[in-house]
Amino acid sequence: MSIKVGLSVTDALLVPKPADRRRLLNCAADSGLDHITVGDHISFHGGTGFDGMVSATSILSTHDTLSVVIGVYLLGLRHPMLAARQIATLSQIAPGRLILGAGVGGEDRSEITNSGVDPRTRGRRLDETLEVLRALLTGEEVTHSGEYFTLDKARILPAPQPAVPILIGGRGESAIRRTARYGDGWLGIFCTPSRFADTRSAILDAAAKENREPNSFGVNVWCGLDDNAEVADRLVGEKMQDLYQLPREKFRHLAPRRHARTGSRVAHRLRRRRRGQHHPGAGRGIDGRRARARGGRPHAARRTSPLKFPAEFDHATRCGRTPLSIHRDRRSCSSRRLPSPAPVRGGFRVRGRSASS
Repeated sequence: MSIKVGLSVTDALLVPKPADRRRLLNCAADSGLDHITVGDHISFHGGTGFDGMVSATSILSTHDTLSVVIGVYLLGLRHPMLAARQIATLSQIAPGRLILGAGVGGEDRSEITNSGVDPRTRGRRLDETLEVLRALLTGEEVTHSGEYFTLDKARILPAPQPAVPILIGGRGESAIRRTARYGDGWLGIFCTPSRFADTRSAILDAAAKENREPNSFGVNVWCGLDDNAEVADRLVGEKMQDLYQLPREKFRHLAPRRHARTGSRVAHRLRRRRRGQHHPGAGRGIDGRRARARGGRPHAARRTSPLKFPAEFDHATRCGRTPLSIHRDRRSCSSRRLPSPAPVRGGFRVRGRSASS
């Protein structure tokens, strides 16, 4: 099992100066981070938005080694032929460096209706989109007649090599079923350790019946970053309030004050976990509870390469939307941060695998 750590920087990338983008991406890579996570919204809560494919393109064409996770792309609002062509083209310029998270949206119903999709059918539409998309990405000829799409001898060449992993975003029974049938993994948000464990187990059980084996799981967690915990808590609250258009108290439990840390403190805790030196709260999560139930010790995740966070990274985390992303192969967990319109001193969210209904 390996752990990969990344950063979500959608808004910080959307600047007119290429040098600023290069500086940010080089800082992330030099800090030992493995990937960048970008979001996707067409028109969210009054008009905020950013195209996940375009953001991914800007990263993949600017940096030579960083991978990109689109987490998640509102695939249910797009035509599978267009999405397949975009993915295939991106794979030509950066083979093996793209991971597609797929979701249906839902926090803002007007985003769905204004995109020409009935919110009541978004789940079925996404299922059909995933079915067609996966077929098209093989490079084979596809003829399909479904509820939402009709294709006659359609084909997308060249097919991505290697194949682009598809992670399903969301929660609930629909997410479990969808991941088991169509996903290479699951990307969650706003779920407790016990719900994460239950969802992962349910996905693996359901996938076994489909003769499939999704192999990557993760979860998104918001966190504030600053030298002062009070300031960090205020910053993450402002970010979430600005994005979701809700008072801070409505989601304080989703980003409690104890999650407010400096970049160096986060790195310190990750290093300790990597070495098996758990902090006081260790052993309370999924692995810890299961290990104790077996009479053993909580398992320590391992990373394949050294985790380095130079002083510049602490500075970077305070200069914009900068979430960390921990991504585990086989049992995956990643962290990323949601977009915000104005620079702030810190705030990140840990991103995993999530599924929507």
